[in-house]
Amino acid sequence: MFYSSIFSVLFLVSSAPSSEASCAPSCAGTGVVDGSRVPDPNNCHYYYICLDNGLGLEPTPVSFPCPDGTDFDALSRQCTDPSSPNFMCDRSCFNCKYYCSEKDIIADPWDCGTYYRCTEGLPSQGLPCPEEKPYFDGDACQADATKCCSCISYCSQADRDRLVADVFDCTSYYFCNKVGPAEPFFHSTCPVGNFDYVHQRCSETYPCFEQCSSGRGKK
Repeated sequence: MFYSSIFSVLFLVSSAPSSEASCAPSCAGTGVVDGSRVPDPNNCHYYYICLDNGLGLEPTPVSFPCPDGTDFDALSRQCTDPSSPNFMCDRSCFNCKYYCSEKDIIADPWDCGTYYRCTEGLPSQGLPCPEEKPYFDGDACQADATKCCSCISYCSQADRDRLVADVFDCTSYYFCNKVGPAEPFFHSTCPVGNFDYVHQRCSETYPCFEQCSSGRGKK
């Protein structure tokens, strides 16, 4: 369960998001040329730059932040005030949140059938999804297992510029360059031992915590 004793030790540890082409950055839009900026599908505050590699346009391997107080508008392809008229950002790719500071209803990172309601910044006891709709997708319980919020690599605000573990692999970790799903570009593996989140290092004596089944694909 989300707020078990083991989670109190590994409170910020998470794992990689499911891969869907529609939620990957794309340079295929109308009017996109070399140097154009395109939205980060997983975070409205960030954007990618499309570059011509000789075979076509490809997004940069990592996204870039807009200045403070602005988000990336998918229509103008500029960083603007998100309260401006006609501002557009598609938030459908990543509805899963795990902290009450981010949303009033949050997911369990390791149990897709459990979610929590937040009151005054604190989570409730774990609430189970019904049998006919056993999967929580970030907003509601439904029947599509591919939309599970469990086993998602996620960097909270407190994780910025820190490391979080890859819960599919005790020996691996991610660097958090922004709030949101951990980016595969920043994935690394310890040369020896397991990753110790508490001390932010690889350790030959740190035990392996199996948060998620390796049966689910990882990025």
